[in-house]
Amino acid sequence: PGANKDIDLDLIPAETASADTYEIPIKASAGGTAAETTLEAVITGSYDIDITTPDGRLNTDITAGRSKMIELIVQNIGTATLNDVSITSSTPPNWEVEFDESEIEVLEAGETKIIKAKVTAADDAIAGDYEASFSATAAETSDNAVFRISVETSTLWGLIGIAIILAVFGGLFYLFKKYGRR
Repeated sequence: PGANKDIDLDLIPAETASADTYEIPIKASAGGTAAETTLEAVITGSYDIDITTPDGRLNTDITAGRSKMIELIVQNIGTATLNDVSITSSTPPNWEVEFDESEIEVLEAGETKIIKAKVTAADDAIAGDYEASFSATAAETSDNAVFRISVETSTLWGLIGIAIILAVFGGLFYLFKKYGRR
């Protein structure tokens, strides 16, 4: 009587337990004595975010000086709510990116948000492959998707080049026809 005894409890929450505060009733009894109390367990949840595209492809084509719309999917794959998620990009020099929504105030666990990014390649971009990255960042977690963007030059310059060559040949033909061999 009047003695104290320490009791160790191991509480393992279910994998699917959501972030919340839980009350756990505890009852101990020995002989004719019993004691009860309630413990409070706080599950904070896990923080994780994913940014990708609807089909998972991280490459696209664009023409120099033109724009292309890229659809991004931002998903909270953790078990806790994410607040103030910012969407940013990193592109080659003189490229522009405009988001239809660059800030997500609240992203609940399991929730998905579709963001549209309008990417404009530089007018003087040389044909080739470029990297552009898109990031989703909250205070607790972040994710990054790196895109390979293939730049093609406008076919207009090819047509102009062909027209110049044809004009030169046409001019030479005219000169030979008019003056012939003398």
